[in-house]
Amino acid sequence: MAYIEKAFKWAREANPDVLLLLNETFRTSGVDKERVDAFFSLLDQLQRRQTPIDIIGIQMHLFAHELRPTYMDEFKYYLEQAKARGVKVFITEMDVYQGPAGFFTDPWEVQKQIYKNILATCLEYAHCTGFFTWGLSDRYPWTREDSEYLLPDTKPLLFDENLQRKPAYYGVTGAFKENLARECVPCQKLADANGDGLVNLYDAKIWLINYLNTSIYRETGEYICDQKLNLFDYGLWRRQKS
Repeated sequence: MAYIEKAFKWAREANPDVLLLLNETFRTSGVDKERVDAFFSLLDQLQRRQTPIDIIGIQMHLFAHELRPTYMDEFKYYLEQAKARGVKVFITEMDVYQGPAGFFTDPWEVQKQIYKNILATCLEYAHCTGFFTWGLSDRYPWTREDSEYLLPDTKPLLFDENLQRKPAYYGVTGAFKENLARECVPCQKLADANGDGLVNLYDAKIWLINYLNTSIYRETGEYICDQKLNLFDYGLWRRQKS
């Protein structure tokens, strides 16, 4: 523990403004409670010693065919523990191995739902503020060559080898859309703004421009006046909200 404490304190001395993150993995079959409890025990000790930790990271390398039915409850337990200690949470390294051939009838739909479940749950908690995948495309996934796993068939990310969007990509964007629609009452009032009867990105754009016309958006108007609502816009809105 001593070297962790020193590393964080030295980092804060070097740059008082930087956010400092303590990162850990919790296995591939869910969010292992025993490991979570040990992690938060360490965090408690570090906090008692005034160690400046602003964010905790959960790596979220998941194997679809190994996931316990309780994996979402396990993730919520982790989020609640973080909330009780006043630290923010980043999902730092998410990827989802789709499972061996033949294990699922539609592995890409399963993968999509896992991504969506994790991100949607993160968005329900104000202190869960970061979501990162461990790579961009299936061209170079780490589990293909890692000596511990060696999974030649792994395709765990949001884009395929040719950088084409996979169902998992739409699981992530779907989680953002549904969260925005659920949290924004004005957005729901504009649900049929384009005549399709759905709360979608077009409706959310109207809400952002007409309802949340704050200085932060005026200063970055180029991003919300391009006829496209993207993750940059959503990130600005979420930071403004929190």
